[in-house]
Amino acid sequence: MFVIISIAFVLSYFMLVWLKSNAFAEYVTVLRLDYLFHVHEYNELRGQGYGGTYADFLYEYYSNNFFIRLSSCAICLSFWLGVFETLTLADPQAIVSVPLILFFYLLFNKML
Repeated sequence: MFVIISIAFVLSYFMLVWLKSNAFAEYVTVLRLDYLFHVHEYNELRGQGYGGTYADFLYEYYSNNFFIRLSSCAICLSFWLGVFETLTLADPQAIVSVPLILFFYLLFNKML
């Protein structure tokens, strides 16, 4: 059970980094892959005063893509990460990670 909770904790932290920071865009820019993930467009908009995160940008400008809508929604993303964790661990008790990931994410959000 400790492994399940630990993985849920880590996945919720990755959700926080993805949804509430620009870390992904920064690393992609450093690796010079910014044209691959629309980061170049995002950086141009930031230069013009855009204040949203990279996930916000993707949702606002590319919301016609299902996977972008999925990755921009905290509830959807936490659900599918929990399902993936449950299937990966192949442990019936791991189903508890589905709501636990969202709980930890919301807890991290409150601490910000």
